[in-house]
Amino acid sequence: MGEINKSDTNPLLWTIGLFVPLVNLWVLWKYAGESEKVLNGKHSQLVLFIAWIVFFPIAQYLIQKGINKHATV
Repeated sequence: MGEINKSDTNPLLWTIGLFVPLVNLWVLWKYAGESEKVLNGKHSQLVLFIAWIVFFPIAQYLIQKGINKHATV
């Protein structure tokens, strides 16, 4: 996703988020923001973040669908 958005997110921070719950919430928030850019604002960062927390398969589906659209263009 960083390649699509040309973002400068640190992969080490994403890894630390796997083990520290509060950092993980922040990482999910950042990931939702990156995903919003990929989806061209079709779904807001807040909606994607809540989807990750409540029912993550729908968030994965929405984000993957957006990534696939970029791959076919």
